[in-house]
Amino acid sequence: MIKKGIIFFLFIITMFLNNKTTAKNAIVIDAGATTIRIGYWDGTSVRNVTRHDTPHYQTPECKGLSLQGCQDLWLTKLTQLVTEYKQHHPQATHVALAFPGPVDKNGNILGSANLWNATSCPIPRQRISAAFDLPVVIEVDVTMSLYRYVGEPSLQSINRIALLTISSGVAIKMYVRGYGVNCDAENRGGSICYLKVDRSTPPLPYPRVPGCVNACCSGNAMLALARRAALSQECASSTLTSLLFSQPDTITPAEFNHSFIEALKTENHFALKILTESTRYLADALTSYIIAAAPERIILMGGFAEAVGARYRIMLISALQEHCSQELYNYSPQDIETMIDFGIIDDMNGLIGAGIRVNMEQ
Repeated sequence: MIKKGIIFFLFIITMFLNNKTTAKNAIVIDAGATTIRIGYWDGTSVRNVTRHDTPHYQTPECKGLSLQGCQDLWLTKLTQLVTEYKQHHPQATHVALAFPGPVDKNGNILGSANLWNATSCPIPRQRISAAFDLPVVIEVDVTMSLYRYVGEPSLQSINRIALLTISSGVAIKMYVRGYGVNCDAENRGGSICYLKVDRSTPPLPYPRVPGCVNACCSGNAMLALARRAALSQECASSTLTSLLFSQPDTITPAEFNHSFIEALKTENHFALKILTESTRYLADALTSYIIAAAPERIILMGGFAEAVGARYRIMLISALQEHCSQELYNYSPQDIETMIDFGIIDDMNGLIGAGIRVNMEQ
């Protein structure tokens, strides 16, 4: 444990030297679509972490509000939290924000389907910085989390590290040693969430892109997958289908997933069928990504994948082994099994990554 801490500390120091900067104290925020996590980065670690519900377009406080109203409420809540942390940590010089949606090269927020049900609704970085009254660094949440793993001792020999998050949405980003995050000059690259993988008629619903990865593979997708599967006679007697039929219009994805996870623990046939279908859809999209980007390691994270646990990794590996065959792409079953692994399950990925990222600012 001591050795691991020393290696991580040396990594942080190296990052400072390479970027000709010094350690920064910062308020770090992982602004998830469901939960806001906020803490204080003291230059080497995060402390004083608290969690808060995220106001988004489906929550009661946003009911009846316009898109602008939802965004204003979201920013107001973040500003209140930052103000409280500034009072307790006046030495903070920056805010680092991990955001659940696309962010451009200048740190401007472009939109968020999960927060505001809109993929195009920009918020300039300057507006957020003015609200916080501190310089702010903004990155896509999966990119922020990725920075945590760049310094992990167990990954020091890995040159191409990708982070795959399976939560209310699906996203992947990759870090290449000697280069940085694998994206273009506009901060684009690695987005697989809108790739169409369900070609049935009709495909699973999703705004603008029915049948995309988010529609089939995210935590929010399980309810729609279950409703479609429940129509088959094979699954008609499942306890989960009884739940669907008893609450056809009122059950939420989060409520269904609670029962779904419990059903997986009992080897429920219907739950296993849904998860198998979902991981096969994900493997369809990931195969193209693997062939094009050649990651050496893909780290799994995200609330849904972590809730399912080890079974998720096993089923995804099995699906990928079918897609990325050795005959076609020269990936052996063992190559795929080694490639896919879980990250650190402590809800700290985005916060620690944000602290490391803010220390890279000039």
